[in-house]
Amino acid sequence: MPTIPSGSKVLITGVKGYIASWICAVQSAEKGTWMREIFQEYADKLEFIVVLDITKDGAFNQAVIDVDAIIHTASPVNLNTDDPQVVMVHLEPQMFSEADWGEQAVAEVERDGRNALPMSKYQASKMLAERAAWKFFEDNKDSLKWDLVVFNPPFVFGPIMHDVPIPFALNESAALIYNLMQPDAGGNSSEELHIGNCWIDMQDLGEAHVLALEKEGVVNKRILICAGGFVCKSWISDFFYSHDRADSKLYHTKEETLKDTSADYEVRRW
Repeated sequence: MPTIPSGSKVLITGVKGYIASWICAVQSAEKGTWMREIFQEYADKLEFIVVLDITKDGAFNQAVIDVDAIIHTASPVNLNTDDPQVVMVHLEPQMFSEADWGEQAVAEVERDGRNALPMSKYQASKMLAERAAWKFFEDNKDSLKWDLVVFNPPFVFGPIMHDVPIPFALNESAALIYNLMQPDAGGNSSEELHIGNCWIDMQDLGEAHVLALEKEGVVNKRILICAGGFVCKSWISDFFYSHDRADSKLYHTKEETLKDTSADYEVRRW
């Protein structure tokens, strides 16, 4: 993928979400006020385009004119649809990599419609949106003059950049951390302590999107971007208790253990 030079025009959708930057598609011009305040240094490079309904065909037709790159982070999810076909956009499986595509979530939504679990609807929507993008790319790659790179993050945590007036307006992953830190604010912390999954810091995810435009060699890849696994109660223990003494005096890291073990195997010619 060729790099884009400094000063290029980049369209970033989803300014109301967790990741936003210089050129954004927003639902109203007023929604961009907070970004103008944050990025005052780049005021002459910041432009807003009003997109009233991003689910309509051609919603971004005007926004993409004369841009050098697109970072598309807006992917709407309707968790209350009655018709499975509203969510089921492309039913035929098409594998573009060796990674799993979450077919079980798609099957559940197709079978149960509105009664499917909210997370299954979310997963099915994300998967099918990505699959549609890859299908379009594959069907038109001989005539296209651009590359496609997809980042698939797990839970995204970190500082809030976008405008959030109250904690209860946080998205699901950000709210999870807030509820752990503020159990008296109405969060189900006792239950959430046992939740486990994978995660990445929002700042690292944002930087990854930028690096994909700046670095050569990222060509038509589907990237699972993850910092590691977690259980919520470990976030609390790590926040309130220091492990520095144990880490520096008692224990080796996983990386050190693996490196030493690998060196031992090499000596043994295993």
